[in-house]
Amino acid sequence: MRIVLSLVFLLVCTFASAQFGISAKFNSNSFDKWNEHFSGTNQPTNGIHSTGYEFGANYWLRLKDKRIEFLPEISYSINNKFEANFVDPLFFPNTEFSMSSIHLNFPTHLYFLDINNDCNCPTFSKQSDFLSKGLYVFLSPGISYNTNKVTFSATENNDINESSISYRVGAGLGYDVGLSDLLTITPFFSYNYGFGYSSEHLVAFTQITCPECSVVPSAKSSLTQLQFGVRVSFRPDYQSNNF
Repeated sequence: MRIVLSLVFLLVCTFASAQFGISAKFNSNSFDKWNEHFSGTNQPTNGIHSTGYEFGANYWLRLKDKRIEFLPEISYSINNKFEANFVDPLFFPNTEFSMSSIHLNFPTHLYFLDINNDCNCPTFSKQSDFLSKGLYVFLSPGISYNTNKVTFSATENNDINESSISYRVGAGLGYDVGLSDLLTITPFFSYNYGFGYSSEHLVAFTQITCPECSVVPSAKSSLTQLQFGVRVSFRPDYQSNNF
């Protein structure tokens, strides 16, 4: 967490004199192993944390002679809560699962139709070649700090809290719509793959709800994710030609 807080402080200090952006994303998730833990409930087993929202802030860097840009980003996501309703409602009326994450993402943008542009100008200057200057593909590796919580309703059982580290990598396509030299709006989408998602909170859940079970599933889950987002980027230093 110290690393995360240090990066936040660094971003805040540099935003006043550089290009920066904020983003909002919608995530469609599928955790392959976690759904297997709910075979004893009335809840369909393909919906755990199936959707979520992610909000981020990024800083902008680029190569001098090529249209290759880097947007290190810190973001926060929260997934939809999942309720498991048990066959025996008198013993376990329902159980709520929630998940939130802090992410460090490192996207690299490749403007493949304008790769040799060496003007060193902000991406907002699109007076000509509208398509080639704005269209890009990107690769985005990242690391996540995840917090999972299991809340038992109307029982005396203690809630379960668990934190862990996971990783994800994504690839996608985006398009810069330059409203001015100072402001750009960028819709984008990506396909992400994540791995290393801890199942320890579900192991603890199984031990509480099924103490007689001889086999407790504990495999880490992987994630397949479709992400749709919009980024708003600013360049307050452009007027002073400080780029």
